[in-house]
Amino acid sequence: MNDKGKFRNLAITAARVAHGRKGLDIVVYDIEKVSPLSYYSIIISTESPPHMNAIVEEIKKALKKTGVLPLYKDGEQSKLWKILDFGGLMVHIFEPETRLFYALDKIYYGSRRINWRKTLPKRKKRHADRIGK
Repeated sequence: MNDKGKFRNLAITAARVAHGRKGLDIVVYDIEKVSPLSYYSIIISTESPPHMNAIVEEIKKALKKTGVLPLYKDGEQSKLWKILDFGGLMVHIFEPETRLFYALDKIYYGSRRINWRKTLPKRKKRHADRIGK
């Protein structure tokens, strides 16, 4: 498998981990044509700073199992945006308003989206989702 294929698999793994941790609006972009920095970028929204931290830690743990560690991390103290740089994969974890402000989804407009949901088991509804139904 070439490097791009390896990073595609890592991107799908990271997206699924974020999904399992209740990440919101998860999008995986193939950004090779619009950015010299990476093959793929994931954008994830979260509900709170602890939620953001939990997703960051789970992604790092899952990718470490494959032998890949982040080359760079930013936003360690931020409650709004954290970045994990794995070389061919950039992971952006945002508070929703910050995601709208920086508009990376617009920057990546026209980039191919990767379907990371194939054969993904359905996520159980949270108690809060079931109230009133």
